[in-house]
Amino acid sequence: MRLINKAAITLVAACFGAGTVQADLYVYPKNGQSADQTDKDKYECYNWAKKDTGFDPMAVPRTTSAAPGGQSKSLNEEYSNLIVDLATQRGSYRTLTDSQDMIVASTQNRLEAKRGVNLDEEMANLVLFHRSFEANARVIRTIDQMLDTVVNGMI
Repeated sequence: MRLINKAAITLVAACFGAGTVQADLYVYPKNGQSADQTDKDKYECYNWAKKDTGFDPMAVPRTTSAAPGGQSKSLNEEYSNLIVDLATQRGSYRTLTDSQDMIVASTQNRLEAKRGVNLDEEMANLVLFHRSFEANARVIRTIDQMLDTVVNGMI
């Protein structure tokens, strides 16, 4: 994000500052290069820029139309507008992130409710099954005593 801010500020500064100062085209000469070779390199670079990119580096930039809104704005106004736009975007992204976090938390809670174990319910089921087991054990014990009586009574 800082890179975008720096690029935007540099672009704005270049657009507003380029009209006041005309920079001379400068080519870094190689060590020991003659003045003729430097001039030749300068000329070749200039021609390349003009032919291949369509941009004339020696021409003074001129604005042909006013800024949006019909008024020209100062660098400070442009920078302030940029900061306000970035703050607005940040706020909307933060709201979006918060709502997504709430949706994720809600979904996780519903999932835990579906697959989670309710200890009270499990304890009630355990008591119910234990009593059923005891009742069945009494029935079996009673049948065993009855069969014992019948078998021993015949002998």
